[in-house]
Amino acid sequence: MVSNSVESVQKALKSYLASCKANGLASGTIGNYERVVGEYVQFLRDNGYDEATVGSASEWKIAMGEKGTKITVISSKMGMARSFFEWAKEMEMINKQIFIKTSTVKEKKQKEITTSQVIKNCAFSVKEIFGFNKAFTIITALIMLISEALAVFESTYYMKMLIEAIEQHKPFGEVIWLVVIFVGIMLISYCIDKIYFQYYHDIVNHRFIQSFNKRIFQKAGNVELSCYENVKFYNKYTRALDRTPERIMRVYDNAIYAVCSFARVIALLAVMIAIDAGVALFLVFPVIGNFVFAKWLNNIEQKKYKENTRNGRIIDYIMRVLHLQQFSKEMRITNIYDLMQQKHASAVDEICSVHDKYSAKTSFLHWIKWIFTCTIIFEGILLYCSYRALVNGTIDLAEMTIMTSVMTSAAWGIIGGFENIMTIHNEGIYIQNTREFLSYEEKIPEDQCGLPAPKEIEMIEFRNVTFWYDGEEKPTVKNLSFKIEKGKTIA
Repeated sequence: MVSNSVESVQKALKSYLASCKANGLASGTIGNYERVVGEYVQFLRDNGYDEATVGSASEWKIAMGEKGTKITVISSKMGMARSFFEWAKEMEMINKQIFIKTSTVKEKKQKEITTSQVIKNCAFSVKEIFGFNKAFTIITALIMLISEALAVFESTYYMKMLIEAIEQHKPFGEVIWLVVIFVGIMLISYCIDKIYFQYYHDIVNHRFIQSFNKRIFQKAGNVELSCYENVKFYNKYTRALDRTPERIMRVYDNAIYAVCSFARVIALLAVMIAIDAGVALFLVFPVIGNFVFAKWLNNIEQKKYKENTRNGRIIDYIMRVLHLQQFSKEMRITNIYDLMQQKHASAVDEICSVHDKYSAKTSFLHWIKWIFTCTIIFEGILLYCSYRALVNGTIDLAEMTIMTSVMTSAAWGIIGGFENIMTIHNEGIYIQNTREFLSYEEKIPEDQCGLPAPKEIEMIEFRNVTFWYDGEEKPTVKNLSFKIEKGKTIA
């Protein structure tokens, strides 16, 4: 009986190539058919398909698109595969054609995650952390806020007091005491910050990772086994496992950092406007650098991540298998070891090719981003203040020092704040996979002891029930069917 099994497809391919050769088809064309159909067969094996299906054909098409294959090349490959399957179906070597002809060769783009979804993912992260440990969330926010408040104090009031003390020719001892007091406050704050983030924060982080991974594993064990035969579901599951608790913690930390950073910028902006409103225009450049060029960089990183998901999974799997002590000897004295080496080398080569594809573009964007976020604002403010102090004489040295200090602090606040936002956006996209995985509703949960019975039972029906005990050759009950109406008894 013919079927669409992988073995049937391979047998049909051999016959098809022989037929093409007998009909005088060019050897180059025959080689292309062999390569394309062989590539599809390999895709079936790599992704656990036992037979060729319409779904596997669509998955192969999507996989080629994710690897960056041009639409015209994809269309050509799909056309060659379709021709082969039409011939194999006509010759009754397979039972159905799976490459359906479409009216257009335009590749459908994958649905992009919207900004509103990213915001929901971030809200999900903050909610998860807050629900896990409320005290932790409040203390973290307070420590970050105090740190930013000290940065504002240092660049404004501390600098002003220090310069005024020098201009008024106050005793050197007073200046020393002013510096010592401020350094003492900063050291205490620094110590608290480091002790908190390197001890308490890390402990809570590890506890949260343990708790959240437990939820993931419980969900993974509760869905139907058939889900893991679905390539899309399995990819979503593996991405949900991809350091998700750490990503959630990073989203929370960066959200708090972003809020505190922009509060710091607003406070410093008020000081700058009081001295010279025009200088605030320099803040436009880091905004452009982070909103425009950094966003492009993030989009490229997302593409690289998607294209390397499968290769990263292969490498992780191979490395885990190689560390199995129980089978280490057998692996190294059989062909399995050589096969794993080949798979590992192939995955590494594909990862390198993906990085090579985007390296020139990312390098250029990093360079442009640095010019806008750092070079223009730092050097520009120095030139502007120097011009006003030396040429126009509209500000004195003290105002120039305070302005440059405030501007530098505000610039770093903007840079840090936008980097926090980009990190939130970046990690929020990954968390989308986790949310979708956790929100999946099982048809029959594995931990459920049968379907829940309704409160009012009108009838119980058995249809074609067959049962036998272990070790028995024949079933004790076979194809048993009957109904029990409400209120009736059957003996």
